[in-house]
Amino acid sequence: MSSLSLFKFKDDHARVAYDETYKFLDSHPEYTQIISDNLSAYRIAGELIPWGMIDSLFTQRHFPFQESMQDFEASRELCFYGFYKASYMSLKSAFEMGLLSVYLNNEEMHNEKFKKWIASKEDTPFKRHILEGLKKEPNVKLLMEKVNFEDQINSVYKILSNYSHTKGRTYSGFQQNRSNVNSFQDKSFLRWLSLMQSVTRIIIAAHLAKYPVGMQETPIEQKFGINGPVGMFIEPGESEFLKGLLGDVMRNALQEISDNDSATASMVEWVNGRPDISEEEFKEQLLDFDKFMIEMNGWNSWGKQKWSNLSGAEDKGSIYYQEALQEYHLLEKWAKENNFIESKYERDKSINQDKRDINA
Repeated sequence: MSSLSLFKFKDDHARVAYDETYKFLDSHPEYTQIISDNLSAYRIAGELIPWGMIDSLFTQRHFPFQESMQDFEASRELCFYGFYKASYMSLKSAFEMGLLSVYLNNEEMHNEKFKKWIASKEDTPFKRHILEGLKKEPNVKLLMEKVNFEDQINSVYKILSNYSHTKGRTYSGFQQNRSNVNSFQDKSFLRWLSLMQSVTRIIIAAHLAKYPVGMQETPIEQKFGINGPVGMFIEPGESEFLKGLLGDVMRNALQEISDNDSATASMVEWVNGRPDISEEEFKEQLLDFDKFMIEMNGWNSWGKQKWSNLSGAEDKGSIYYQEALQEYHLLEKWAKENNFIESKYERDKSINQDKRDINA
């Protein structure tokens, strides 16, 4: 068998495993809901991370969590294709980066050591160092004391490490597939499902301990519209959603920590003390955002998508539709008056070409 044929042979088995996974999920919609809920919760946890200056936004504050989220989603994809051991390994990476997200976002984040790590000139901290860093966070330390949080981290980490380091036959890829090719195995799939939920619960809890205002009711859109603070705060519905995945013991411990945190109380008072945004202000914000998107992407692109949405509307006789249509034409007129027909990239490219032609 040629190398290419061998690849196709393995790819075919992976696709069969993928199809069998979906057949299994079709007969167990509760598992589909669990996966969807945990993916959504993981993303919401990342919204708690505050946005800093542009130069540190990606490189320091959000980089670990972004990597964690990517590995978390990759873990699901690998599992669906029957790469069970690889999915556990990807989940371990997501777990480490998720914990590092909390560890890194503290007073030490500007240290030279961490700048070197971001620049790939320093090794990633070992788990014991991450745990030491987490204990420096007062609220995370409190959570460790209240619910044995450190033991929970160590327990999940040990299981994932057993697969990552292939602790004998039990934790081998062959054992998960019962074969040397990919195949759907319900036990291996359900093992991933359980581990995925454990990782999600711990990462959510760690971020809520670090940013305890996430346990409080802060109606950001109601108070600020679409121009609210980015990071630290989540919507009330999102907060309740996260709480529902934590379990009673963890949820009660985090709620107590949040309720007794003075900084959290000040932030909640700041948000809830503001007047609700008016309908007129909210519409103006949406209009300004549309103008910004047109300026960046150009009317040709933005207008085409907007028209497609309007054309697909079911009730074209409604007041809402008529107002949206009127706004569409006003924005088209504004875009033409400001020469925002092409995207900013295309406009800048054209200007630079004109300069080169002049200097030629």
